[in-house]
Amino acid sequence: MKIVKKIIGFFSLVFKFLFALIDPILRYIEMVLNIVFGYIFGWIVDLFALLPNIGFLSLGEGILGIAAGVLSFVFYDNIFFWIPISFLPLKILFCILVAIIAYFILYFIIKFLLNFISSIISFIIVLIRLSIYLPASNIASFVKISIQITTSVILYILFYEYWKDNVINFILLVIGMCVFVSLIFLFIRNDVKVNNLGVLGEVKLEDLKAFNHSIGIYIMTLGVLPVYIGRAIEFNNGGLRKRLRDYIRKGNSSRKHTSGKLINSYKDELNLYVIELGHTEEDVAFVKYVESSMIENIFTRFNVVDSTVNYLINILGYIIGCFISCFLVYSFLENNILSCVLYLYLIISAIICVIMYLIQNSKK
Repeated sequence: MKIVKKIIGFFSLVFKFLFALIDPILRYIEMVLNIVFGYIFGWIVDLFALLPNIGFLSLGEGILGIAAGVLSFVFYDNIFFWIPISFLPLKILFCILVAIIAYFILYFIIKFLLNFISSIISFIIVLIRLSIYLPASNIASFVKISIQITTSVILYILFYEYWKDNVINFILLVIGMCVFVSLIFLFIRNDVKVNNLGVLGEVKLEDLKAFNHSIGIYIMTLGVLPVYIGRAIEFNNGGLRKRLRDYIRKGNSSRKHTSGKLINSYKDELNLYVIELGHTEEDVAFVKYVESSMIENIFTRFNVVDSTVNYLINILGYIIGCFISCFLVYSFLENNILSCVLYLYLIISAIICVIMYLIQNSKK
């Protein structure tokens, strides 16, 4: 009997270790996307916004307009291939027209798309984390795991000839399928409601009235990276509305502790997600359990300091995330100049993740 318990305990530790690796792998993916959408494109958009005007003309939008006109000149023959090249004046007029139209709309389109894409990525990642780390009943967990295992076995049997030579592809497929099943179970739960309130600094008191009698947790993200997880359990005294109001009102109640000060200083950059988990006293214990589970499994910039074991798990997770990403690039592009550039970018992203993790964790 002792041997059986030891075996079960061993496999339980292995499962917990693999389970803990999910968050740093997700955070690596977030960083890869955030560098492109949040830092590079975001920096370009901010730079154009800072360029001075020449009279009533915006210099930044003008640069984008001219760039669009030049590109349309280059690709004009592919767009209007039936028009002879001798119609050079028509070609020039068309490119000028493109530049004028682009001057008025291109900057706003880029800015809108950038914010939209970043918001969608952030929301999807939040949902994935909730679907994975949100505690469920033993029965629900058993059913979910059974479906994932059964589906994996069926796929392996049906396509054995392909999977036997593509083990890594099969592992990636299983991971994707497990995430998909987890998301389905999150959506069909009637005790969880996810709300995206947008930028914390832009949230109004009126936006919080709907949460007056709701309790649960809230997640704040910087770009697409989660930086703080908090809870509200006063179901009969304002609930989530009261807790979140402290971050947006002029008072100083939420800024006496370190995380509150940091959140206030970044409030115009943080995205706020509210997860309603109940309305009564019976739900308080569950909310506390959910918060501790999320903080334990997800590294955040403003929450608790990670243990030595978590240092190992996070750094290993970044390395695995980098390896998986490089393998996917190789699978689609094999080895060429573009793939080498992407390999370098993915490796640099992993190094940035490790450095940022060590710095942020040491400053808590």
